[in-house]
Amino acid sequence: HAHLDLAWLWPIRETIRKGARTFASALYNIERYPEYIFGCSQPQLFAWMKEHYPALYVKIKTAVLAGRIDLQGTFWVEPDCNMPSGEAFVRQILLGAKFFRDEFGIVPDYCWEPDVFGYNGQLPQILKKSGHDYFMTQKLSWNVVNRFGHQSFHWEGIDGTRILTHMLPEETYNSPAAARSLRKIATNYFERDVSDHALMVFGIGDGGGGPDAEHLERLRRAPGLPGLPTVKIESGAAFFKTWSKDAEKFPTWKGELYLERHQGTLTTQALTKRNNRKSEIALRELEWAAFLATTQVGIPYPTEALDRLWKEVLLYQFHDVLPGSSIKRVYDECNARYALILTELATLTHERYTAVASHLAPADTTLVFNSLSWPRTEWLQHDGHWHHIHVPAFGWTPMSAPSVRRFPDLIALPDLIENEALRITFSAEGQMTSIYDKRADREVLATGEYGNDLVVIADTGDAWDFETDHGKKDVWGYLRQLVRRPQLHSTRALIDGPAAELHQVWRIGSSEIRQTIRLLSGTDSIVFETTVDWQEPAHMLRVRFPVAIKSDEARFEIPFGSITRSTLDDTVHRHAQIEVAAQQWVDLSQADYGVSLLNDCKYGFRIKGHVIDMNLIRSVPHPGAALIGKDDKADTSSAAIYGDLGTHIFTYTLQPHTGPADLAKLTAAARALNAPLAIVNANASITASRNLNTLPPPLFTVDSPAIELAALKPADDGNGWVLRLVNVDDREVTTKPSAHTSDITWTECDLLETPLSANLAPSLKSAGANGTLRFNPFEIKTVRSGDLRRF
Repeated sequence: HAHLDLAWLWPIRETIRKGARTFASALYNIERYPEYIFGCSQPQLFAWMKEHYPALYVKIKTAVLAGRIDLQGTFWVEPDCNMPSGEAFVRQILLGAKFFRDEFGIVPDYCWEPDVFGYNGQLPQILKKSGHDYFMTQKLSWNVVNRFGHQSFHWEGIDGTRILTHMLPEETYNSPAAARSLRKIATNYFERDVSDHALMVFGIGDGGGGPDAEHLERLRRAPGLPGLPTVKIESGAAFFKTWSKDAEKFPTWKGELYLERHQGTLTTQALTKRNNRKSEIALRELEWAAFLATTQVGIPYPTEALDRLWKEVLLYQFHDVLPGSSIKRVYDECNARYALILTELATLTHERYTAVASHLAPADTTLVFNSLSWPRTEWLQHDGHWHHIHVPAFGWTPMSAPSVRRFPDLIALPDLIENEALRITFSAEGQMTSIYDKRADREVLATGEYGNDLVVIADTGDAWDFETDHGKKDVWGYLRQLVRRPQLHSTRALIDGPAAELHQVWRIGSSEIRQTIRLLSGTDSIVFETTVDWQEPAHMLRVRFPVAIKSDEARFEIPFGSITRSTLDDTVHRHAQIEVAAQQWVDLSQADYGVSLLNDCKYGFRIKGHVIDMNLIRSVPHPGAALIGKDDKADTSSAAIYGDLGTHIFTYTLQPHTGPADLAKLTAAARALNAPLAIVNANASITASRNLNTLPPPLFTVDSPAIELAALKPADDGNGWVLRLVNVDDREVTTKPSAHTSDITWTECDLLETPLSANLAPSLKSAGANGTLRFNPFEIKTVRSGDLRRF
């Protein structure tokens, strides 16, 4: 194998050249060593060879078909496994498998992820429902505190799905294939008492290269060396088939695979993480708008554009790009590309919404579109006016008239903002001293502590970790750093229509933090719109909410679900979880009350005791920063050496609630924060075919708030539409998804869009008992229609 980081200490364009050199070397050794099989993952790498080195690609294809190059898969790239959305993981597999199938007629049945920084607890279901029987990695051997105790085991996800998993006993994917390698595998293999098969992945990696003659000559001599296990070269598929014969003896691990290291990657390079989130949301929005435009107006679906844009977004989810662990040039280039991607997505989406609006309503009518699975009642600010609007799930409605109401319950003073539900007070220094829930008659904040507590901590780590001295296993050092707080520079309170707002400006060092803290009439959440000019190298900015909640567990959203983690710090395993991954929300609840924190682009969290803590920015040296300045022409400014200096824009929302967390309601609120309603004017040059007073109902409905439509796309084979439905609740749910037409038949399929057997997937009619779907907790279901006719 030749592990090749698609970007790291080099830009993507150099990776393409590295790929060519690596494949050329592999082909040379294939000619010299008849026993040699070269394994390669990442369809993106093959696609680059096809585009840039067509003559070499012909030889690669010949070797694959001859069984000498082994396809490892099937993600489009080897992505980070915590921060991408659930649908992004599906597309990684769907596009990767399609490329391998179209090019070689082969789709691997195992997932190859040797070098990523922890694995979310929904991956077993995603992998199994997309044709994977096995999963391979080794990264948990990098744990700093606790040694992970298994190398051959059943990994059970949050929904109960299990996948056979193997972690390399040599604890490297760059094995030298030496005698010491074989000895380490034989003695270090945890499951050696129940299995006599283990995998060794040999060759020079990270920068590519792969095995050379020395590796292969050592393996030819290994059988003659006493005391070593038998070794042979074979395909990954052959190994997994043999190894799995002992599967009934393997132990089971349930939940996420947490890496006790590299937690800083959940925050490093904040702009890239924001761009990833915004791109995932924009891709889903375009697919919904394109579905409407195709089925209602007959506008051709933008298949080529979406395929191209999805692949580029998936590329930047590579495990050294999205986590922030590549050199500065990688981020200069990918963030410039993200800007173009988001612009193109916005343009394509607006064109299609405009076409649909013009089909539905008279010229110059403003329609509001909701692509989400839940109806939305919100305040919208448009053209300087506030509008109170209700939009059905998957539907649209005319923009309401501007509000002329008065809001007697709203108060905005320098030390107080208040609406019907909440009263928030501030000290003279600007600190949030109280959040009082008027409806529940209780204080939200812990006694004597401040809410929205912005803290600055010295960050002496690198792109991966908060501290670099792992020899002492001191992974908690940053928690003992002296905390500094910004000082209030100015404050301004105002009532803006239905909004009570406090505008605060904070300063620390050379940095400035501007926040609008907003309470809207009729809502029970606090919005924090934030712009930061960050100029503090080697420091991190965090926000903390110490809340009056007692619970041993907190809940965190992960791809296609959520997971509970302990708030206690009483064991070495809990203590090692100094920072954890979450998607759009986290929640800390007790039986009668709880508090949720929603965000639009953050991923690093810590909830221990009663404090909800979100990591906002960390400015650490770029990998390779020591080389900056050695060239006379190099930029030696702090911005060149340290990442994340500059402007950051993000929003988070605090949402107190009675009772434990309602996962469906919480997910709906998070999606609304991340996916604003689309406001579109009907085009005067197009004559509406329908009267505004008789707008049709939404084209598709789901009768349970726990079921999210995560995606709606054309089937990859061009025959029908595919719907991805996810149960976001931890309980079983039964629902009847329905389309408002009588002649569409739906069939359940797997994530690769292959229909399941008849006993598992009865046809789903658009209404009636046959349309009932039962979901297990956190289950993902995919259904497809029989054809591409209009709805």
